[in-house]
Amino acid sequence: MCAEEFAHRFLIAVFDTVDDTVLVGKCILKELMANIGEVIKSNHGIKVIHHLIHPRDPRFFPASQLALFKEGDGNPYSKKDAKLRYAELFAYVQKPLCTYFASQMDVIIYESRASLLVLDMFEAPTNLDLFERAVVAEDRAACYAAIARACTREFVPCDAEKLHPIEHPHAHFVISKLLKSDLKLDVKLGDFIAKECGEQLASWASALLCILGK
Repeated sequence: MCAEEFAHRFLIAVFDTVDDTVLVGKCILKELMANIGEVIKSNHGIKVIHHLIHPRDPRFFPASQLALFKEGDGNPYSKKDAKLRYAELFAYVQKPLCTYFASQMDVIIYESRASLLVLDMFEAPTNLDLFERAVVAEDRAACYAAIARACTREFVPCDAEKLHPIEHPHAHFVISKLLKSDLKLDVKLGDFIAKECGEQLASWASALLCILGK
């Protein structure tokens, strides 16, 4: 359903207006999380997940679609504060999403769309947030450890077989943004990279400086 153009909009409307988030969790989110690998392969499905992590984020939704979502804001049947509704939905999906990310990080960190879900989940708070997005520290740590492990592979500059994460455009982008977020967070990606890749840092120091500089 979430892979269809109009059906995925209906799901987002449900997330925006239905106050009974427990029911939404049982009837919709449970199924989504059970099939997350397939959902994020779809152009529309991945938008549904982005909306659960970062509702109405203009970085992922065009202005025309955001305007359509806002038309339902005056719904007289929805009494719950939007911030609370979004927080409850996020609380339902946060653990299964982080579990999936941690187990598949060596794959998704290289993917153009899926890697942005990782960034969306773990970036520091922004002025685009519609609720307080609280990721459990142990889940953040598990995913950061997975990113660091992906970086432990031997650094071969411009490797024709497979670029190292610090050189790969999608992985590089996500890692650089998360390193910048370290300044505002207690659990820091930089600590995991230093621990796992300490002996390799000298071999890719110039590339790391490039990451931090962008």
